[in-house]
Amino acid sequence: MKAVVISTEEGVNRIIDTSFGDIQTKKSLSESISELSSDEDDDELVNDPRYPEVKAATIQENSKKLEELRKRAGNSDGLLPILILAGNVSMIRKDVLKPAFEIAQDDPHYGFDFEVQEMDANQLTRKFVESIGKPNGKDGGVLVVNGLTRFIEMYDVNDQSGLIRNIMVNPMGGISTGWRVIFVEESESEKIYLSNSFVENWTKGNIYFYYIADSK
Repeated sequence: MKAVVISTEEGVNRIIDTSFGDIQTKKSLSESISELSSDEDDDELVNDPRYPEVKAATIQENSKKLEELRKRAGNSDGLLPILILAGNVSMIRKDVLKPAFEIAQDDPHYGFDFEVQEMDANQLTRKFVESIGKPNGKDGGVLVVNGLTRFIEMYDVNDQSGLIRNIMVNPMGGISTGWRVIFVEESESEKIYLSNSFVENWTKGNIYFYYIADSK
């Protein structure tokens, strides 16, 4: 399987836009609802007899969207996008993951609150998945797993998919747990053998495979 080659800077942007895209949408919807619910309306709009009805309908629609995002992460199956970042893992940690998390947490524009857990693929066992619980951050969490090919070797395709789904979605109710999953894989090439893996059968448009080119 061939990954899309991107720079470290692009990798940072992909994490913020893809892994945390739902948080930004929830933030925008919440701000919109707060603004519309306030008493500080534009005089010109207030004088429009249609405005109260439009305002109420917009608040109702945005509230419905926000609730659905909180439950299903914007997807009917409740799954958040999965990122696979291949290349020099040390470089990816230093030049992609670290700055992306710092921007998402510390930049005033974002200011997200999320937990980060890092682990090796051999730790991603059924016992771990059953005990992981909800993330500590109010905006969820990120599980960074080192060694995609090791994970693939440990389980068959169905078990791979089942474990990942159970991390991201409550199996009892289909509600998003708030966990996002990022796999990192040591590789010298954008071509990686991923036969018999969940990657090939995952929901289309909900998994992104990148090779991070060394910028030096």
